Amino acid sequence: MSISPRFLKYWNALPYALLVATVVTMPLMFDQRLENFYVVPKQYWLTGLMLLAVLVAAIRAIISRHVQLRYCVIDWAVVAFLAVTFISACLSLTPYNSFVGQSHYFSLNFIFSAALSLWYFFVARGLTTTRRWSALLDVLIGVGGATTLLFIAPSLLALGKITVPAFFLRNTIDGFNSIFGVWLVVIFILATGLAMQRATTIARAILYSGVSLLVLVALTLLSFKMLWWVLLGAVVLLLLLGINFLREVRVWFVSALFMLLVAIVICIVFDTPHPLQAPTPPELFLNASGSWLIMQRTITSGVKNFLVGSGLGNFAIDFSRFRPASFNTDPVAWYINFNEPLGSWFAFVAEGGILLVAAFIGLVFLVVRYVSKAWKQQRQPLKNLAQADALTGGDDGRFELCVVAAAWLFLTIVAGAVFLGPVLWWLWWLLLGLLVSHLFLVSSDFGKKFNLTIKETPEHNLVFSLVIIIVVVIVVLGGVWGARWYSGEVNYAAGLRSSNANSAEQSFLKAIDTHPRSARYYASLAQAYLNEAVIASHISAPDPAVVSALLGKSISSARQASDLSPYSAQFLGNLATMYENAAVLLPEARAWTIKTLRAARELEPTNATIVWRLGNNYFLDNQLAEAKNAYQVAIDLKPDYSEAYNGLASLAEKNGNMDEAISIYQKSVAAVGGQPDSLFNLGRLLFNRNKNGDRAQAEILWLQAIRLAPNFSNAWYSLGLAAESRGDKITAQQYYNRVKELNPTNAEILKKVSSFNEADDVASKK
Repeated sequence: MSISPRFLKYWNALPYALLVATVVTMPLMFDQRLENFYVVPKQYWLTGLMLLAVLVAAIRAIISRHVQLRYCVIDWAVVAFLAVTFISACLSLTPYNSFVGQSHYFSLNFIFSAALSLWYFFVARGLTTTRRWSALLDVLIGVGGATTLLFIAPSLLALGKITVPAFFLRNTIDGFNSIFGVWLVVIFILATGLAMQRATTIARAILYSGVSLLVLVALTLLSFKMLWWVLLGAVVLLLLLGINFLREVRVWFVSALFMLLVAIVICIVFDTPHPLQAPTPPELFLNASGSWLIMQRTITSGVKNFLVGSGLGNFAIDFSRFRPASFNTDPVAWYINFNEPLGSWFAFVAEGGILLVAAFIGLVFLVVRYVSKAWKQQRQPLKNLAQADALTGGDDGRFELCVVAAAWLFLTIVAGAVFLGPVLWWLWWLLLGLLVSHLFLVSSDFGKKFNLTIKETPEHNLVFSLVIIIVVVIVVLGGVWGARWYSGEVNYAAGLRSSNANSAEQSFLKAIDTHPRSARYYASLAQAYLNEAVIASHISAPDPAVVSALLGKSISSARQASDLSPYSAQFLGNLATMYENAAVLLPEARAWTIKTLRAARELEPTNATIVWRLGNNYFLDNQLAEAKNAYQVAIDLKPDYSEAYNGLASLAEKNGNMDEAISIYQKSVAAVGGQPDSLFNLGRLLFNRNKNGDRAQAEILWLQAIRLAPNFSNAWYSLGLAAESRGDKITAQQYYNRVKELNPTNAEILKKVSSFNEADDVASKK
């Protein structure tokens, strides 16, 4: 069968069109219907495009009856890296999550790693001319400028007093603005580097310079100190590049970079003026020392973890297992379970072990070696530029190669201090593909070629027909599978946003139907059933059978979540919550709660909250000695844990040891710095003990409590009782009136206030 040349020409252009489409859409892709607007849409979009690229390549081979491949040693390093990720996922603590990843936050996973590797091969093989190479780089810079404009737009509209639409999303790159800032800095390196080159035309230099200025404006609006340090490193890198290519760059541009360097240092030292900063939410990350400690403890916990880590995407489990007790002293983040470390390098070591680190370092080393070799040969004449039809400015193109290499190396280094999201990893592999494709174009001794012509024979036709059928089946099944999962994510997010418990339940059930192995779906369904049970128990004539059935469903769903993710203390804690609620109707559920919390503590031994909850359940089960020990362990883990002190004091009070209870509350007040509940309870015990000065001290404590919590009804009421007991009825009446304001329907306080009013009436008549 003969193929028309025009058709073949258009078909051959399709892979490049797909390349451009990916570069344009990937940074801009998001979906506000999902729990996380970025993670699932970007990963699914890239994976789908890569499946389509494979299908296009297969059809193209069938149509042209010719296969031409270029390969190099870097390709084998990429394959080795992907192979190690596969092994790590197979040997993971949670293989399913290691293969498919998470949806509410980004984590390393095999499927996305495979899509990124395909993306690299697609870029490295799809840019067959320097014209296309330069054009794709321009598209990337243009998209970077577009994302920058989207971020700046609300600030510009605010100057004109124009309201930004509610659906507008100013950051389309990542949920963290700091990650978006790193994206901006990489775009700045590319745009500024190319604008700095003398051979760049004036029109393109103006375009690049415009993007660079937009990036600087956006970074000023962000004004994260970390980003100023990152930008400082980028400017230093550009200065080194400009000095090395001094004859090829605009000297005045290098001088401008020196001035920018000084300005950045000023911003680091004195901070950006507040009026120039855009309102951005605070971001909390695990610090470097904590990331290092978790990583170190993970890889030294066994031979398997040392070689291949705990498994891709399992840093949250590693954090639970190896979280230091000293973390409990952090006043802000002590209760947070971090899902990722400070930087991607820490994740590589903890989740992939020494083999993944070795594969990654080997890949980086090979790229640096070949780029350095091309850089050293920059002034030597090229031998194979017959196909280099449109090099930027007409030079040999090695300056552009070094600019891209600088951006790629910069992103590689930054990955040590920043946990790269899906777009930054996509960008990393894109830059790597650009480097390799450019090396193929300008280096005569780089890589090898493989050519295969398909003969017109029945045997060859049958083989290639089978190949195309297999590829089509893979693409179709992958598309259907992905579409089902995506619909599950949409339904799950709808359930989370629903204010109606029954509606949330239906959405979660739909999500589970499409994705039955997601532990988070079952955990959320359990919470929905629990909410329905609470509602059913608060109606005027509750049906015990209905409430019991809903509690049973909540327990079943929570247990399913725990079974799907057996190394997660979070899901065990959720199951324990369901048992706690069921214990109101089913006393034996208390023992199940204790057993579940013990299992959770084994997975997260330094979590003071789990131990405190264990103490509460021992207390309710009348295991007082075990409760006392649990409360004390919680205090040992977290010396300022007021809830544990309260539990320990309540236990002493139950045993009739009032002096011991008072002593415990005094320690709590000294350790915590005064919590309203602790102050109130200490005052209550002192008031009841009524030794010398106890009641006066109790009033002081209650006054401190209402200063901290002005609507603390019990403290106001106790102050009223104290004033009434010493005969100060006017002050007591003022306190009771305050309680009435806070609780206008409380029968007891209404009766108390009424009695005071009647007494006033009697007194006035006399």
